[in-house]
Amino acid sequence: MGNSLSCCSRYADRISTEGDSAAVISFSSSELSAYTNGFSAKNLLGHGGFGSVYLGNYNGMLVAVKVSRQIDTKTRLQWQAEIKYLPNVIHRNIIKLVGYCNTPEKLYLVYPFMQNGSVKRKLSELDWNKTLKIIRGAARAIQELHCHSPPLVYRDLKLDNLLLDKDFTPILADFGAVTPEGEVLRLGTSGYTDPIVMNNGPGTKPNDIYSLGVMILQLIMKEKVVSFPGSSVPWHITHWASTIHSAKGHAVHQKLTTTGCSKVAAIAITELGLDCTHPKMSERPNISEVLRRIINLQ
Repeated sequence: MGNSLSCCSRYADRISTEGDSAAVISFSSSELSAYTNGFSAKNLLGHGGFGSVYLGNYNGMLVAVKVSRQIDTKTRLQWQAEIKYLPNVIHRNIIKLVGYCNTPEKLYLVYPFMQNGSVKRKLSELDWNKTLKIIRGAARAIQELHCHSPPLVYRDLKLDNLLLDKDFTPILADFGAVTPEGEVLRLGTSGYTDPIVMNNGPGTKPNDIYSLGVMILQLIMKEKVVSFPGSSVPWHITHWASTIHSAKGHAVHQKLTTTGCSKVAAIAITELGLDCTHPKMSERPNISEVLRRIINLQ
């Protein structure tokens, strides 16, 4: 299945923004402090694995300023990955790195502010049109990485790392786990990450496809990844979706059709999510096959 199409075949509606690229700015910590009102609590947007995120105003542009919680080996590697890879993968569905700062005490990263936050926070509000737009955008972002030279693997695809701009365009962010394909690095999020990677396997394109499949299933089922609704027994969303789909998938399809999705599209997108999470990597579709299967869904 994974070899049915060349991984990097392109689509006419793929939108790239290479002409909009600009130099990444090296900020001073005092500049970033001024942009965020001294990293005021009123400007605090939240906390993540890297550290805290503050709202800033840089020359009239709203920005999100990430400040490391500490400087250890893992944090520095994440910071370096963002600076190394983001400027080289300019795409409509990938976050732009505005700038960075490096001090003995803290590491900083600056991005455009995304008005609608993460997809995870909006999950229950998404109708079918928005859901399909998010799936397509995420797939195009992954295609951009997989078609890079050398191929890059994202390694930590999940709804928390997909942001939404004012038009609900999905933007892939948090590039701290990105590596060239084949590199062994134990990163990712349990539930989303391919079990093969969690067992210290080398990062490959099919690993990202697995995570994309988990994300697709979560988007259409509107459920958590590792808990079965109404049960205290741990249950992965792939097992639940597979069980339901084997029984004609009425529960999933009915939930989707209430959001404006046709029954044909509901069946197709459920099958795609399950194919992407196939236990055998060789049976998963590559990213071009994924895009081919969703490009004409309505």
